[in-house]
Amino acid sequence: TVGKNSYVSLFKHHYSVPKEYVGRRMTILYDADTVEIYCGMNLVATHDRCDIPYTYSWKKEHNLPGHYGPYDKDL
Repeated sequence: TVGKNSYVSLFKHHYSVPKEYVGRRMTILYDADTVEIYCGMNLVATHDRCDIPYTYSWKKEHNLPGHYGPYDKDL
């Protein structure tokens, strides 16, 4: 399920999804290099896979208004 911060988790690493999917259940498909995030049959996000726990992979266009990254402040 997409959290309020517009991220889903896979093996304790967080990946951003478009903000309109907050609260929705996702299916995550992955291989050694790529993470694909689906809502139903629709691909909504892709990321390079990262196995570093408790870190974030994000795309600016996915995040909530005024939120540019997991720790950045709106300037």
